[in-house]
Amino acid sequence: MTTSTTTNIIYFAVLFLVTLIIWTLLYKAQFLEYDENYGNILTAFFLSVVATIVLTVFWFKWRHIIKTYRWQTFLFLILSSPLTIALVSINYPTIFGTILKN
Repeated sequence: MTTSTTTNIIYFAVLFLVTLIIWTLLYKAQFLEYDENYGNILTAFFLSVVATIVLTVFWFKWRHIIKTYRWQTFLFLILSSPLTIALVSINYPTIFGTILKN
């Protein structure tokens, strides 16, 4: 396995794991008490912001990785962008079918 292939696999795995962590945090927020549930939502949002910033740096430094996995990157940005997380947080009862505890 070449270094380029290893880098690409790591990139894809990190995208998948970050998306999984963000959506797990959002889902588990419904089971937590008031301060903790909003903490989960804020953590998911800030993780999304950091991931988007890292992708921006990748775009300028290692563009070939993003071009290799363009569909995975596009899906990540659709599912885990800060805008998506904000919209999910606003529409939490519609998406998850329950309201957050107050």
